Amino acid sequence: MNIPQAVITEAMTEVLETMYFMSPIYQGEALPEIDSLGVSVWFTGPIRGQFTLRVSRGLTSRMTSEFLACEAALPGPGQIEATVRELANVACGTFMSAWMPDENFEYGVPVPVTEALESFPHSFPVGADQPEMYLCVYLRPPGLIPPPFRWPAFSGPISKVDNGGNGGIHA
Repeated sequence: MNIPQAVITEAMTEVLETMYFMSPIYQGEALPEIDSLGVSVWFTGPIRGQFTLRVSRGLTSRMTSEFLACEAALPGPGQIEATVRELANVACGTFMSAWMPDENFEYGVPVPVTEALESFPHSFPVGADQPEMYLCVYLRPPGLIPPPFRWPAFSGPISKVDNGGNGGIHA
């Protein structure tokens, strides 16, 4: 199943412009920076998969500063990680709603990703010449994730989120 590049670009542009006042430019496949923060959000519904985002450390500081309205030197590591988790959460929901607007999905809690991929199929420079944000959407055929679907392990509180009948976090 092919994911239209235009849908990815529109979703990421909407999220980054709305939340962080930044305009990304789609660039295509790229190797992620070594110094980057990765987060994944699992989703299930008519299709199942994982939305993985990696963001360069430099961009994470700028995003956090914009999001929290503070100076770039002030965000701490916890604030930066929370910002990237929220970005992945909102970007995944925005992307899935744009790609399959008539379908309902359930989303997992954004979790850190430690392994790096050799290459990400989608990348975005955000106010720079080189890509600073990398995106990959893994789709899993139903047979590869046996029911009942289980979210990856994580630490922290679990909450139920209702996004107007379009799924949410269920624990």
